[in-house]
Amino acid sequence: MHYFAEENDFLLGSRLAKWTDSSTPDFEYASSYNPYNGEGDVIIPRFPFATGSDGSVYCTESSEDEYTIMKFSAEGDSVFTIQESYTTMYRTEEEMACAHFGYMLDTPGLDSNDRRAIRDSWEIYPVRNAIRSIHIDGDERLWVATGRGEHPSPQFEIYDSSGNHICTYMTTLPAEMRWGYWKLVFGNDRILTFNNNPEDFSRVFIYEIEEQRN
Repeated sequence: MHYFAEENDFLLGSRLAKWTDSSTPDFEYASSYNPYNGEGDVIIPRFPFATGSDGSVYCTESSEDEYTIMKFSAEGDSVFTIQESYTTMYRTEEEMACAHFGYMLDTPGLDSNDRRAIRDSWEIYPVRNAIRSIHIDGDERLWVATGRGEHPSPQFEIYDSSGNHICTYMTTLPAEMRWGYWKLVFGNDRILTFNNNPEDFSRVFIYEIEEQRN
């Protein structure tokens, strides 16, 4: 998140940038801001990103209807852009049923009944993001968790480091893993996934990446 004043406007937003030895970024990969007067809600843009072993950065701005991924070199130069058509997708009933509200921590002054009441009154937003997250595996392949797919399980589009599409991978993972509280960590041949805001206790699931050849 980032904010600054410009003439008579207060601008609130966020940016994805690189810093080395100063509080001023060397360069920005992406940024977006909206005027804010202190009243009402303001949408804070989000920039899912991943970094390759050579320092390259892949990023996108969260959107419900735009599918765009940008690649930058370690020096901040634009390398390529992946842009594909995307049809707005709505969450399935199963996804809606397993939604979690982030008010589950031990908030001072609120007991479990208070937190449950807040969660139960929360209106779940029914539209998926075109791109939820971006990941790099041990072979420098790009795994893009998308909002595509008629089924509730997460779906990935996989690309090589040059931006060429390799395949679409439809998982059989639980529907709740489509949500933002579930994190994915890619290794050389493993994927770790966990809910970073569980209702009871933490679990880490380990999956193996297996090559399927015709």
